[in-house]
Amino acid sequence: MYWKLSIVVLGILPFACLVSAQEFNIVWENELDTGYLHSITQSSWDDESFAVAGDPAPDSTIWVAWFNELGDTVITVEVTASYPVNPKITCLPNGSIFLAATKWSDPTYHVESNVWFSFLDTNGEATWIHEIVDESNWQGVVNVCTHPENNDLVLLLVAWRQLFTSTWGYQLYEVSGINATCSLVFEYLADALTELLIDELLIVDSDEVYIIGREEDANNEFKAFVHRVDVYGQSIWRTDWGWTGNYWGNSTQVVACIVDEVGICLMYDNGFEGDHDTAIVDRYGNIVSTNEIHTFSNKYNLIKIEEGYLVSGVEMWSPVNAHLVFVDEASWGNHWYSELWEEGLGIPSLIEMPGGALLAGPKGEDNDLWIGRISFDLGLEQEAQSIALMLALHSVYPNPFNSSTTISFDLARPSLMDLRVFDLLGREVTVLGADMPYSPGTHSVVWNASGLPGGTYFLRAETEDEMQMRRMVFLK
Repeated sequence: MYWKLSIVVLGILPFACLVSAQEFNIVWENELDTGYLHSITQSSWDDESFAVAGDPAPDSTIWVAWFNELGDTVITVEVTASYPVNPKITCLPNGSIFLAATKWSDPTYHVESNVWFSFLDTNGEATWIHEIVDESNWQGVVNVCTHPENNDLVLLLVAWRQLFTSTWGYQLYEVSGINATCSLVFEYLADALTELLIDELLIVDSDEVYIIGREEDANNEFKAFVHRVDVYGQSIWRTDWGWTGNYWGNSTQVVACIVDEVGICLMYDNGFEGDHDTAIVDRYGNIVSTNEIHTFSNKYNLIKIEEGYLVSGVEMWSPVNAHLVFVDEASWGNHWYSELWEEGLGIPSLIEMPGGALLAGPKGEDNDLWIGRISFDLGLEQEAQSIALMLALHSVYPNPFNSSTTISFDLARPSLMDLRVFDLLGREVTVLGADMPYSPGTHSVVWNASGLPGGTYFLRAETEDEMQMRRMVFLK
């Protein structure tokens, strides 16, 4: 079945912009009679195969299925685990799955919990089942990701609270299914908190692991934070920003985040009906920009697409229907909204696919599983003057390099250009140009790094209008 969903404009850009109609196409869809699934998560091996997991509540199993490129079920299994909630999966390159969940000791009162995980082979058989048990702490699974340097390893992020105290924290574990080992890599402790919510684990490579969440102290002061660590247990930086006051529903939290070229893009609930703030945090912990958007939703999933971000969520009030929102990264105040279904589809998870996305979510009164592949044509017809990039920073070449490399860029108009190089800790190591005047056209600058140690560096190019960054690797 092939559906077309038209997108309507909800607001007017603060600058001139012509927008054509935008359509999302459901390329294929599938519904499975899974029974009530409390939460749904998904991961993919490639552009043609993926897996979905959910926890039938209340139950003592986790439902897991492998799918092909058309959404047909290849394998379906039910993994036994006592009162599991919030399952997370990651697909490993060898075709297996790593599955983790929070395991309650009491499904009614949710007082004590442990972290449960298992590796499932290509036949759906559990090859190793393990629990992280700590009777003095409440523990919960946040997310799981494949290790950036070793495809046989998994990184597991766990949030915890010491029972009957105000001590909270989070831990990063390295798990090996081959060696049947689980090792603590990093731990962060915080005292005198009313609440600590860990929302996401984002991994770029071994030097860039981002832990993102929100904390609240006894004075109702909320802070969203980004903590950058590496896979070796080193804390590189931690930054936060916040506000005071116990807002509507006490629901202020990071609802979606993603890493792009500049840094980490976050969307967080500011406590009012349908209002969300966005923040861009660069790779050194600096808050580059903040904006506010109104999206008629209270929970999100987010992926980066061409010229913006695709967001899936649900409406604030009944009926609870899923919708998609396209947010223009150039303005943030401009977005297009589409109701995905009229029959009550819960929050769809999102996976980026070529030319579109993969969605999976609970649908209908029984919360059965709905999955679908969508394609979209942004179809944006914008005035060149309103969106033309004043700065086009090209790829650094060569990269990696062993002594020097060339930085090329285009300017659309006369500009003052600031070019600086930073190390992994955000320390400035080289100034290639401080507000140097450049004419329109193509320019190049050579950076000689022979006096510096080998490693990863970041180039920041900034004009009066915008800032762009590039990653550079110096091999010495």
